[in-house]
This record gives sequence, C-alpha cells and structure tokens, in this order.
Amino acid sequence: MSRSPITTAVILAAGMGTRLEGVTGGQIPKGLLPVQGRSLVERSLDKLERQGVVRTIIVTGHLGHFYEELARRRPGVETVCNPDYADTGSMASLAVAAPRIDAPFLLLESDLIYEQRGLRLLQETNLDDAVLISGFTKSDDEVFIEVDGARVAKMSKNRPDLGSVLGELSGLNKISPPLLSQMVELCRTNPMKQYHYEYALTDASAIRPVGFVFCGDLVWAEIDDAQHLERVERILLPRLNALGEE
Repeated sequence: MSRSPITTAVILAAGMGTRLEGVTGGQIPKGLLPVQGRSLVERSLDKLERQGVVRTIIVTGHLGHFYEELARRRPGVETVCNPDYADTGSMASLAVAAPRIDAPFLLLESDLIYEQRGLRLLQETNLDDAVLISGFTKSDDEVFIEVDGARVAKMSKNRPDLGSVLGELSGLNKISPPLLSQMVELCRTNPMKQYHYEYALTDASAIRPVGFVFCGDLVWAEIDDAQHLERVERILLPRLNALGEE
C-alpha cells in the first residue's frame, strides 16, 4: 500500500546567521539571502509546493518580521517564533513548532539550495523517518553521518570521530509524529542549550531507529558564509541550471 503524500513542512529559520553578516549586513535573515534573484526560503517554498506540500511552518527568531511579511503574501505559509533563538539550538526551534504538527512532515533548514529530487526521494520512501544523505561535497563545513545497517548511528563535523561514514547530512529530512515527540522530550531533558535537531535525531535513533535515503550525486549546498555563497554561484547554480531547475 502506498503512503499518503506528505503535505506539511517545517523550515528552521531562527538562527542569527552571523557568519553571513559580511554579505547580508545583518539586515536580513540568512534564509532570505537572494541567490540569482530569489531567496533561499522562497526557492524551498516553490519546490515544496511542486512536491505537494500545502502547509509550511517557518520557525522564526532573528529578524523574524521578514518571514511574517513573507507569510502574509504566500498562501499556506505560517510562522511561529522561538523567543529564545539567541541562546538555544535548532531543536528548541523545532520544539516550538511541535504543537502545530500532527502528521508526518518534511524538515528543512533555511539556508539550503538543492535540487527537487531531494524532496521527491523523501516523499517516495516507505520509511516512517528518514534523513537524506548525500555524497561528499567537500564544502568545508560538512556534517558526516555514520550508519549502522539501515539506521543513522552518529553524526559529526569531525570525520575521525566516526566509524563507517556513508555521506553527509543534507538538511532535508522526513519526520513522523512519534519521532518528533521523542526528539522534543530529548530536548526538554537535555541540559545543553545549544542542542540541535541533528543531535536529537542521533539520540532518538538509539531508541526509535531513524532510517536514511542515500543520494550520492545530490546537487545541494548550505550557505553559511561568503565562501559558501561563492561556491554556490560558481559550481552549484550551473549544475542546477543544467537540470532545468533555475
């Protein structure tokens, strides 16, 4: 039996984006950074709509009023604010959105640029919970993923800390309500303020196995600083153009 399509997404967009201030001047949140005329978040919204998503929750914080204005002109988009964005990690932001979620959803980071295939693979998988793992990008800010059979075992930016590394965290994920509840509980009981959703995924996988979808040639990037942006403009955009996605 085929699964019902996922129609809800959450975009984590509360971060301060300090490493991009040389580009943004601190005047816009990093998810609204324009790349070839369109912001990163609006690119994601367009791709999510093409993939059948009709409701997207953007978790805001730093300069959140920009996203509130975006939601006013984009049907199906709503915002919720993490008031403690300056002192907490991304899992606290996801926890703020959790009361609004009662169905499987796609979880994205706000600073991504990627091909449509990434979302399609997550929509098509029969796994209840899945992290989309890419091949090695050599982007200089990778989160590597160690797997154990069919589940995610560990994640780290320091590859030597891991054993069998399959690839990298792409920032695109599929989450079920039971996994979300487990992640929120882990966040509530963890004393670390900067507890990120990646940590919660790894910790939860020891209790409720989190699967993965591997796409070794996925075209994607995260834009955290000016060098990442330069790499996207020089390498990623031509590849996305070649796929007919720009």
